[in-house]
Amino acid sequence: EKGKKAARATDDYVHTERYELEGLSWFPQELGDFVPRVDPWISVCRLDPETVMLKGELDGVLQSVCGRCGAQVQGELATKFEYVVTDKNEEPSELQEVECSDDDVNTLYLLQPEIETDEILREQAYLESPLRMLCSEDCRGVCQGCGAQLNNEACDCVADYSDSPFAILGKFKKK
Repeated sequence: EKGKKAARATDDYVHTERYELEGLSWFPQELGDFVPRVDPWISVCRLDPETVMLKGELDGVLQSVCGRCGAQVQGELATKFEYVVTDKNEEPSELQEVECSDDDVNTLYLLQPEIETDEILREQAYLESPLRMLCSEDCRGVCQGCGAQLNNEACDCVADYSDSPFAILGKFKKK
């Protein structure tokens, strides 16, 4: 079914169902605009009466602004993901440090037998997005004094470091 947002657990665990998701209501707007190359998809395969394997893919272009100068930038946002989803009770570990295996990290424990695909897609978008998009690694940004785009123009502002806690060091003379 195209556009289905949640897959309900059933007793039939013989086949895999694939869902292509239309719309971008799941995408976090604070990351920018996402333009998919293909519709995001998720497939669900029942492993046993309480467990399903969930696989999916996001593939598209992320459009945002440079974190230094504010110019429009584009970057790739592509990932394949896989989770084991179960409605079995999670066994809490004792209050001690425990090393998590890959299986532990990729296992989702459900309170109800319903998978919220929007949450999974949103999580993958956050995990695959850069913390700050830049137009280039050597972007000089914007002058805090006059607002000049330092990549394109020179700035005549004089840096004022008087508020710096290290300003006192400027009074020492080198011998």
